[in-house]
Amino acid sequence: MLDILLSEAEEEQCKAWGLAINANKKRLGLKKTHGSRYDDIDIDVSRVNAVRSERAVAKALGVLYSVEILPGGDGGVDLTLPVPCRFGRTVQVKWRRERERDLATETSGNLSKDLRADIYVLTWPATVDRLITLVGFATMDDWKKRVFSRPAVWMRGEKWELKWDTELRPITTLIDAVRKVQAA
Repeated sequence: MLDILLSEAEEEQCKAWGLAINANKKRLGLKKTHGSRYDDIDIDVSRVNAVRSERAVAKALGVLYSVEILPGGDGGVDLTLPVPCRFGRTVQVKWRRERERDLATETSGNLSKDLRADIYVLTWPATVDRLITLVGFATMDDWKKRVFSRPAVWMRGEKWELKWDTELRPITTLIDAVRKVQAA
């Protein structure tokens, strides 16, 4: 695991982007902006935290990060590496609002919609403000092995999961792979 500190300016930019994404979705009449369908979590806080986690992953990988407000969302890809590393090029960042939660798909029924990136990074809130914990990562091959190895689980709906403490790869392995190709 690795904690990434966001500067005050980065925090403000993430907040502005997150609120703009939700405002655009609301303007377009899209049903769900972000957050859980099952509780009263503030959708703006949830969206801002998701953007913060994407920014933290980009910072750790040493890649530029910006947000484009798209009518249909990002299509399941949050970051695209300028040069592919050995794990791939596209990255999906998954924010979980509580620590010690697993990396999970949105549903078990539409994996082609849920799994579109090459790399999946799990993030949690850290114990200190402005820090984001990068827990670990998985590849598309890791997901395929998981889907065929055991049934989906119930997590407020049926989903596929990768256990944070036993099935994710160390985040430093991904960081090293990206830096290696950037240096070449």
